[in-house]
Amino acid sequence: MGLKPAAPGWKAIRLAPRIPDELERFDFACRVRTGTIRIAYAHGELAIEAPEGVPVIRA
Repeated sequence: MGLKPAAPGWKAIRLAPRIPDELERFDFACRVRTGTIRIAYAHGELAIEAPEGVPVIRA
């Protein structure tokens, strides 16, 4: 998925997805200490929803 903490306790998130060309869409949710992270991919667009106040660093 390319998702990992960028700070201890998931106080920041690093996102570096590697999406296969043949994958048309997906929805993913993961509960971490700071809340729930949601990622959706469709039509070549990636959307991420992070817990309030948690920065997302796209790598």
